Amino acid sequence: MLACELGPHGIRAVTLKSGGVLNAVPEDSEGRDTIIERIVAATMLGAAGDVRRRRQLAAFAASDQARTITGSTINPACGTTGDYRGPPSRPFPFRVVPTLPWRGDTAPAEECRFPT
Repeated sequence: MLACELGPHGIRAVTLKSGGVLNAVPEDSEGRDTIIERIVAATMLGAAGDVRRRRQLAAFAASDQARTITGSTINPACGTTGDYRGPPSRPFPFRVVPTLPWRGDTAPAEECRFPT
């Protein structure tokens, strides 16, 4: 919805979805090794990301190289959080145009319609 409302103003909306981040677990945490093993075991890739790689991805998402990405979720979680949620509960196309709360305007693009 943010992408539809803010896109006409040149503002992109991108979400970074994150699962376990290895170096977010403090070095002196009791049971750190077990926590890390469980994080890695929960991934589809048998590996987990770190803060440095997430920063790099955030910098890319904010860069001009990603200027065509909006209304999307980037999922660098090594498979700890899947994207599949099952079939849509409502048929497409959507019907109601959202209003822009700060002005009361409606989103102009046909593809920016959402269910009631």
